[in-house]
Amino acid sequence: MFLLGQAMTDECVCPKHHYVDKDGYPRVKWQKKLWRLNRLMWYLSFGEIPIGQVVAHSCNNKSCVNQNHFYLTTSQINSTHAARDGLYKPYTRFKQEDLITMWNLYNIEGWTQQAIADRFQTSQTAISSCLKRYER
Repeated sequence: MFLLGQAMTDECVCPKHHYVDKDGYPRVKWQKKLWRLNRLMWYLSFGEIPIGQVVAHSCNNKSCVNQNHFYLTTSQINSTHAARDGLYKPYTRFKQEDLITMWNLYNIEGWTQQAIADRFQTSQTAISSCLKRYER
């Protein structure tokens, strides 16, 4: 990897020209396996990621691969930190008319959840949650 052995700064280090997954994490193929780059950098720098742990970013920048910004935590704590830091866009931010529009686009017009998410500038997961909570 291009960063191993190099001195890290306090700034985010964000590689360019990598495939980015639906959740916004850069990915790279290494030893015939597709890795999230932050997980691969952790593995190559510090070793195995313990079962039940995730590699989180203290900088809240998913594309950052600066090992100084990584820490291990659980998924639940990572989600709590993301919510605390305003990284989630919960369904409650939508007005009733938005929920009706989402329902109609999905159930009547046949839009995909991702297309609806793009229109409302949110995640597919948030749209799925909205559709489950809004019953017509």
